[in-house]
Amino acid sequence: MSTAPRAVRPIRVVYAIGLWLGLAVLAIANAAVREVLVAPIVGEYWGHLTSTVTYITALFVVASRYFGRYTEHSVRELVVIGVLWVVMTVLFEFGFGHYVMGNTWKALLRDYDLRAGRIWSLVLLALGVAPVLFGHYVKSPTRVDGDQ
Repeated sequence: MSTAPRAVRPIRVVYAIGLWLGLAVLAIANAAVREVLVAPIVGEYWGHLTSTVTYITALFVVASRYFGRYTEHSVRELVVIGVLWVVMTVLFEFGFGHYVMGNTWKALLRDYDLRAGRIWSLVLLALGVAPVLFGHYVKSPTRVDGDQ
């Protein structure tokens, strides 16, 4: 048995990008619900906290279904996917937020200020660890590929 690490298969990355696109749509819908329904009732800060927790929960559900049950990835692939998801999310957030929504760089950076109670960084952490967490550490007994 070879101990050499398995190369990252491009098709796994392509599928993960497709999954990220679905997660991006989910994030936009989550933000819309926050702005229209949640924040007017509980305020902007609590709306931010609520939507962050809601999105991380949804992300973990999706990741657990995809990585923990229906696919087989090497640890290297899972790490690459997690890093890719974080990079794509930051690029999307700053690109879309600044150039499409017209937010200032300062306003966009505000969501990263943990000292001010802004917990958006936890979403990035969750995006980074979800593939490895659910694809390597959390094994479903009903995995389709039979890999235990």
